[in-house]
Amino acid sequence: MSTPTTSPQPLSPSSSFSKKGKLDESDLENVPEDEVSSSYAGGGGVDGGGEEKSAPSKGMIASLLSLFKKISVGTELSSSHMDMPEGLESNNSGLEVFQSNALRHSHLLLDVNNIEDPVLRMAQVVKWVLTLGRMFQNKKPLNPVLGEVSLCKYYPQRNADGEPSRPDENVFYSLHEQVSHHPPISVSATENKDQGIAIHTTLAPRIRFMGTLIRLTMEGETRISFEKHKEVYSYVPPPVNIRLVGLVLEYAGTVEITCNSYKARITYHEKPYLRGTFHKTEGVIVKMNPDASESGKGKSKKESDEEVLISFKGYWDKEINFEDHRTGQKSTFSMLSCPYSKYIPIYPTEEMPMSSRRVWYHRKHASSSTDGAKAKKEVEEEQRRLAKERTEKGDGSKWEPRYFTMEQGQEDESNSGGGKKQSFYNVKPGTLDELKF
Repeated sequence: MSTPTTSPQPLSPSSSFSKKGKLDESDLENVPEDEVSSSYAGGGGVDGGGEEKSAPSKGMIASLLSLFKKISVGTELSSSHMDMPEGLESNNSGLEVFQSNALRHSHLLLDVNNIEDPVLRMAQVVKWVLTLGRMFQNKKPLNPVLGEVSLCKYYPQRNADGEPSRPDENVFYSLHEQVSHHPPISVSATENKDQGIAIHTTLAPRIRFMGTLIRLTMEGETRISFEKHKEVYSYVPPPVNIRLVGLVLEYAGTVEITCNSYKARITYHEKPYLRGTFHKTEGVIVKMNPDASESGKGKSKKESDEEVLISFKGYWDKEINFEDHRTGQKSTFSMLSCPYSKYIPIYPTEEMPMSSRRVWYHRKHASSSTDGAKAKKEVEEEQRRLAKERTEKGDGSKWEPRYFTMEQGQEDESNSGGGKKQSFYNVKPGTLDELKF
């Protein structure tokens, strides 16, 4: 994956992300039983709550084999209309699944404001990116429909001193919207106005069947802005492999995080099929040398234009060991003891008919798998009807996102073949005021 060719300007949290009064204790406790699952498929077979996952059943494996007999290697699944076998598809929309887990460790970003050394700030952002591997689940989520939206807030459970954290100024507010269905594109804005932190993401997942695994490639970009330091960190997520033997998920590839003259490079190693361990990870934080020129000819890139400042290695689902080459100081980041933030869904108002909770309500609350399949089909048929209606109007009108706009000067370059940079979407100024957080 390549990094963005241009350096984005600092993003200030919009005035629309303001607190709407104090958090009530019931917000933290009264989360309904039908809430989006917070269990993860990473972490060596243990979910986010620390309970062992059950192995895939023989029936599930048989369903997988039956499904993949119908498709060829290289087939893209993200835009296909095939139905997943019972037991392999979640009752939750992909928009909800991504949102409910994307900021599970928000305290790591809050701590960036307290770090004066820019290299150590990069190391802190690296730690946060490493935690994102825990968001993947072992069931395929429902494909979000065009215009679907989801809102939530995140409440960090611990502050920098390890004590319980409950001040209102630590809350992150988040809005996600599905701005395209074919190809699927999800965008989000997650901000904390009081702390001056903003996370804006545009993701276009591409899912392909590769024979022994399913490859999930995330085209797009994430930008994390810290107003205090006037910094923006940007990165593109690495591919994810879903091993069909054992249904194990693993990152596989390299992600580069850039900010000013610093770059972090994280390499996620694929496990060999016959031996080895899942989730082996290593990387470096380097300072790019802008004066590297002809003198660098004949040398490797690392020798000619990079200065390694920090290196790290380990397993992203367990522990990562860091070494600061400037001071010789070593430290360990434990994923197993990293506290979770509280995810609090925001329930839709009458002005939000396309909320994930409204769109998929009957699927979530179906009394049987048959009723669930029927509810899903009704949603899909309604979307096809609306698409046909827009086409038949013939006035050249194009569906436009409700809450986000594409960056000026960009055109959507995405295609099913991948490899092109995805256009970036920003939340409309002031839009969240009307959503009444």
